[in-house]
Amino acid sequence: SYRIEDEYCLKDIINNLNYKQPQVVKAVKNLSQEGYFNKRRNE
Repeated sequence: SYRIEDEYCLKDIINNLNYKQPQVVKAVKNLSQEGYFNKRRNE
């Protein structure tokens, strides 16, 4: 359940940023597509 909540939290953050910082959102999405956050979490 932690992971699911974590994903929802990340999506909420991305949605909130989307109104203010589209460039940041693009960077975050690119990182998440590359599995950056999963790698960091597993370290």
